[in-house]
Amino acid sequence: MKNQFKIKLLSALVMSAFLTACGGSSGGSGGSSSNNTTDQNTTDQGQTSTEESLANLSVQIIDGYLPSINVCIVDQKLECDDRFETTKTDDKGKASFNLTKSQQDLLQDLGYVKFKAIAPKGSRDLVFGQERSLTTDLTLLGTKFFKGGNLKEELAQEESSGDSFKVTPFTTLVEYSIVHYNQPRASKYEQKLSEIAEQLGTDLETITSDYNAVSDNSSVSENNTKALVAGELISSLNLLSKSLDDITSLDKSPDYVYKTIKENLQTIKGYVDTIVEKITNNPQSNVSSTEVIDAINDMNNTLSRSFISLSTGAADEWRCGTTKANEVWCWGNNAWSNLGNHDFTQKVREEGKYSNEQGETNQDETALLNNWTANPIPVQIKNPNKKSDNDPEYINLSGITKVTAGNIFGCAISLDKEVWCWGDNSKGQLGLGKDSITTPDKTRYDYAQRVKAGQQDSKSGYLSKVVDLTLGQNHACALTEDGDIYCWGDNTALELGAEFKEERMHLPWSLPSWNDDTLDDIVWIVPHPVKIPAPDGVKFTSLTKGGYWAHCALTDPSIDEYNLWCWGDDIYGLVSGQNDLYKDEIAENWAGKKHKNDGVYTTEYVNWHYWEKGGEWYPMFGQPLKRVKSRISHREKNSVCNDSNQEACIEDESLVEFKNIKTIDITEYDSVFLYTTTSDPYTLKRFYTDNASRRAYEMTMIDSNSNIINGEKISLIRTGVEGRGQFFITDKGHLYDFGFNNQYSIKGNGDTEKYYSFLTDKVLIPNDLIVKDIGISKRSVCAQVVDPNANNSDEIQLYCWGSSTFGQLGFDNKDNNFSYNDTVFLWEGDNNEYFDKESRIESIPIRIDEDLTFSK
Repeated sequence: MKNQFKIKLLSALVMSAFLTACGGSSGGSGGSSSNNTTDQNTTDQGQTSTEESLANLSVQIIDGYLPSINVCIVDQKLECDDRFETTKTDDKGKASFNLTKSQQDLLQDLGYVKFKAIAPKGSRDLVFGQERSLTTDLTLLGTKFFKGGNLKEELAQEESSGDSFKVTPFTTLVEYSIVHYNQPRASKYEQKLSEIAEQLGTDLETITSDYNAVSDNSSVSENNTKALVAGELISSLNLLSKSLDDITSLDKSPDYVYKTIKENLQTIKGYVDTIVEKITNNPQSNVSSTEVIDAINDMNNTLSRSFISLSTGAADEWRCGTTKANEVWCWGNNAWSNLGNHDFTQKVREEGKYSNEQGETNQDETALLNNWTANPIPVQIKNPNKKSDNDPEYINLSGITKVTAGNIFGCAISLDKEVWCWGDNSKGQLGLGKDSITTPDKTRYDYAQRVKAGQQDSKSGYLSKVVDLTLGQNHACALTEDGDIYCWGDNTALELGAEFKEERMHLPWSLPSWNDDTLDDIVWIVPHPVKIPAPDGVKFTSLTKGGYWAHCALTDPSIDEYNLWCWGDDIYGLVSGQNDLYKDEIAENWAGKKHKNDGVYTTEYVNWHYWEKGGEWYPMFGQPLKRVKSRISHREKNSVCNDSNQEACIEDESLVEFKNIKTIDITEYDSVFLYTTTSDPYTLKRFYTDNASRRAYEMTMIDSNSNIINGEKISLIRTGVEGRGQFFITDKGHLYDFGFNNQYSIKGNGDTEKYYSFLTDKVLIPNDLIVKDIGISKRSVCAQVVDPNANNSDEIQLYCWGSSTFGQLGFDNKDNNFSYNDTVFLWEGDNNEYFDKESRIESIPIRIDEDLTFSK
């Protein structure tokens, strides 16, 4: 897959460029003058102005041509400078400003002028003579530099030639990236425009011209086609800022911003080349404007339906994905408003039908009937630009590169590397701060909000510089580009990496317990990001994706061979490396003390948790961040070694060292490591602790001698929770399952039987397809694949398998009259009437993206 889009979208990236707008140190306006009328009607000498004192400053706005939109000259805050008029564009996208003598002097002294054009979603967009509607709000910016002579004469020459400065998506990208000078330089501006043109396969002359013009109303040149298509895609794929509210909160250097812009333009070029190839077999020939429009529309439709990333984690019967249009779409169970779509959730609430299991008076959304969807729906935010009753209150969250799903909440990373979260916030897992934790009936958010900065030194007030996320049971952790990790949410078992005594709090309401012992003084949360206290000089490079209450991170093995660090739940010694560390304490204080639902759970390991009646469970023991160097393992003599046959066990212990870890993940309630090393990428190892014996064992699942994967390197490990769904992808793009639990046909090998096995199976995705990544939720899996033999070999296809009780595989079960609470009350041993129903399970991956109905 090509580089995912990373450039700035909502705010923060443009401050440096914009602080130099009209109002800089050379006599700019500042945007607060109250002498508007005087400036326009008198000269500097106080005399009445004449026609000779006026000059015409023209600008042309091009996405396509955007008629009847507002264009203004901006001050240093990017507000329209009230010393200049705001004007509207004509049918060619042109706008004119009649400058008085004093305004001419002001701009000539400054040496440049900065324009802003705002086009709301739905505005007319004339592309090669054909009318379309903008699919997104659009703000375009550009800086025109003057030559340094007489400004009035310069503008008059431009007017007579019919030429005017062009504000385009390309100039807007330059505005995001130019270095902060007291006086912006025309040469620097032109240099960056040239680099953008070169990356897109065209030239500076084209992207600074009226590339939307059609000479004979029927054909356009190749260069104009490339420029027009690139500009349209930059706009429609949400790469340009819609809201400029936070531009003064820049947390990135302009050089870094420009680097990410160049990465994204390479991806755009791939789409442009695809369109050009589609509409002509001869790239040098002229093409029909109608063909260009149709190709753009087809490409936008493809990108909006093609997932570049899928969520993975503890999601309870739901999942999300980010599309190439940089939006987040979710589908499946919505019992905690976790699909993040206010419009959908509100509609279900208004229907007001609740499960009989909970009673008609119970307004908990987990008891709402039909509170799910098999059709992906977009995650929303509150509309930051709502100005009238006609404007929508909620709009799609856009500019997203990666999404992750916790048990009952979701989070995503934006192009500007901030984090947006939605869903349940009862343990502070949305990172919204202490004020968001009030009463238990007001903890769910059916729209996304930005995570607060917390302990991070962020100019914006929001967590920033984030490059990766992992979400567990009611908590989240984020890795930044600086190599730091910030976590927030439930911290009962040190899931956030330390105690954080100054930051933590108890919930302001009581938690019902299965036992007589209250949980109120046991459960701790931190509702804002806190920094894991790593030793000086330790910088992390990646995070595990699995794990309920524990997580691990890697550092660079070339710097330190012991590069594995973990924190959180330590019931099985995952962090401390000591399998029986808490045995005496358990025996003394908790022996025989079972929770009152022991008809369902009777095994010993369950008693190592605190239980919240009707709700969550919490590990009793956790450890802060530790370097995990080694663990003691026991080796079995034969397969019948168990507690009842101790003679069959070899008691010898061996020290297993965790060195030079290449890729790693956690599964089975934080009791299992799955990993490969940099020195041996052909071997997959499993290190686990047995529930009953408390002994730890190391197993080699796949090695270089295996004929199963034919010598392919293991490039990626992905695991699910509760021991289901353990997969790896090879460097050839083949997907294998090596887990031992096939409940819900999670292995994807066509077998419908429940069984436990450590055999490695190839997932039955068609052999000619290449697997790029997979997303695992609690009882189902989806894979992103591409067809290397297709005309568009980068087009993502989606294959899914496992349980679709709540439509999480993307198809409707036609049996919808039940709630999430109905499903959780119907366990009979290891069976469930809803989850185990054969009609809701797919044992072989099915392609679902062809028939998905996207609801906007």
